[in-house]
Amino acid sequence: MEKTKILLRVIVFMIILVGCFFGVTKKEYIKMLLQNTSQSNSWTLSVSDDSWMKIIKREDVGQEFKWNLVEIYANTGELQAAIDKEMWMIKELATYKWKMNNDEDLLKYLQLNTACLLVDDKVWTYISLWGSIDTKTTDIDSVKQVSSTVWSDYKQSTAFFDSELKEFSDEKLDELINNPKFADYKNVFIDIKIQKKRILPEDQQQLVSRLTDGRIASADIHDNLIDGDIEYPVIKDMQWNEIPTNYANMYSVWGGQTQEIRSGFTNLYYTTYTKYKKTLGSLLTSHIKEVTALAKIYKYDSVLQSVYENKQLPVAIYDNLLTTTKRNLDMFHRYMQMKKDYFWFDELHYYDVFLPMIDSAKSSFTYEQAEEYLLTWLSKLGSKYQELLKTAFASNWVDVYQSDTKAWWAYATTYYGWHPFLLLNFNNTFGDIKTFAHEMWHATNFYLAMDAQPAPLFGTSYPVEIPSITNELILLRELADTATLDTQKLLYLDQYLDTIATNYWRATMYADFEKQMYAKAWNDEPITTDLMDQTFASLFKQYYGSAMTYDDYLGIEWGIKPHFYSVYYPHVYAISLAAANKIATEIHNQTPWFTEKYLAYLGMWDNGMPAEQLATLGIDMSKPEYIQSVSDTMKEILDEMDVLIDRIQAAGK
Repeated sequence: MEKTKILLRVIVFMIILVGCFFGVTKKEYIKMLLQNTSQSNSWTLSVSDDSWMKIIKREDVGQEFKWNLVEIYANTGELQAAIDKEMWMIKELATYKWKMNNDEDLLKYLQLNTACLLVDDKVWTYISLWGSIDTKTTDIDSVKQVSSTVWSDYKQSTAFFDSELKEFSDEKLDELINNPKFADYKNVFIDIKIQKKRILPEDQQQLVSRLTDGRIASADIHDNLIDGDIEYPVIKDMQWNEIPTNYANMYSVWGGQTQEIRSGFTNLYYTTYTKYKKTLGSLLTSHIKEVTALAKIYKYDSVLQSVYENKQLPVAIYDNLLTTTKRNLDMFHRYMQMKKDYFWFDELHYYDVFLPMIDSAKSSFTYEQAEEYLLTWLSKLGSKYQELLKTAFASNWVDVYQSDTKAWWAYATTYYGWHPFLLLNFNNTFGDIKTFAHEMWHATNFYLAMDAQPAPLFGTSYPVEIPSITNELILLRELADTATLDTQKLLYLDQYLDTIATNYWRATMYADFEKQMYAKAWNDEPITTDLMDQTFASLFKQYYGSAMTYDDYLGIEWGIKPHFYSVYYPHVYAISLAAANKIATEIHNQTPWFTEKYLAYLGMWDNGMPAEQLATLGIDMSKPEYIQSVSDTMKEILDEMDVLIDRIQAAGK
């Protein structure tokens, strides 16, 4: 009997020892062992928390946590009626050909065109929202194709407009820009004036419209593959629930405690995409080459110029971003080394860099708590914003939880005259609260812009990620400054740098990759999957530095990110963060009148260029200091974190 007790104690001791080695508690490891003995011998990863995304059926999600799309169209009959109305308007627009020299006809055309575009925007927004919450349905495909055909008809039927206005003298265009009758349409004439040399003859523009369909394109196929067709491998949690190794679960896993879990999940996540490398490569290459061909048809000097010209921004902004960022990479490398040293890792892998320095970042938050936290933490934005948040929370702006048919991304969108829509996959983590804040400020930008602008002028601030990232940084600054413990302060400063790492350093790395691929396409050089793998690997090592151990499967990252299907979009995050860093600092410091100026900027009529609009906030996009300020802020925070870490470690001895 005594020998049996001793043997049992030895077994328990070994269980605890092995459990400690893998980073799980005694209770959890015994539970895992007992469960494993009653199950099959299939390989599993067991987790030490319950932060995995639980996939539930769409119909089981409470109505208060999901969009009510019948607000837009009650049934497919209403949707078809809207499409029919748009088709009628397009035919009417075509009757104005050769009439643009008459101001009355010109005004009528512009008014009808605005009405047509409003119908189209509402239809396409509905289709997009529907596709986001039901990625498995095939019913949407026919509707999407019909809408795309209608849009192609619109482009062809209205091709005469630009061609006729191209013949207007600059004096005539200036007269229209300053004519009060055309005040709502002045941007049309400003764009014509800027783009005159790019406008094709009508027959050529019609041909381009027939050959290029901006709706059924590589991006759409990519989304269908990622969100609908790929079956993701599963791992099992402590309760033997099967958890897909998909994007929805990724950041919860990367914020976990054991390196084994992060490694196993990440390997499965990336190698799943690797199986589709040829398809993903063909899609991205096709997209890049199509965009490049269009830029050449319109006689741009580069694809980047085609993005920047109508915003009257110099392409030097992009080059300044890359140059200034690379000059300061040692600051990012210092952060990576800090992470490696703090956790005593022999090797720091990509799946480790998102691990928060303080475990409390893994605390669980309900969605209702997240709403309250946003109201409290972002109170410095004023009462108008507080009321807007309350309206959003009470009015089904947000589709909250992941479900079996829902896309795994997060975004905000809208159409003119209606409230914004936010897609979340809320998983009860602090990171989800940051994402909530990020997308909510996009929504706020939409709402304030609609409130301030008539439909023809409706547009949001550029760079478009400024409001969303500003919200994240305000939240984190407030939390860091009000923290009463060194560990809390370290947590939120680390999260601040994590936001910079994601939206600035990583985004610039993506921008670097994108520029190199477009350069290849411009010079008619082949773009292969091997080239993309090698380029990405080289950039990853350059940007993340020697502190991080590179895993070969990361090369497929280029095939996963949907941002590459929005031309030169990744760099928008980086230049937005640079502006957001200054804005968040000014608001947090309660600089007199700055908050009012910022809210006015968000609702600013789309009648100025981005550089002019940002200048109202004291930000000069053309100067290197604009980008340099990010690294300067990072140095200040790293210095502060060094002091905190020393103090925390000394207190723990």
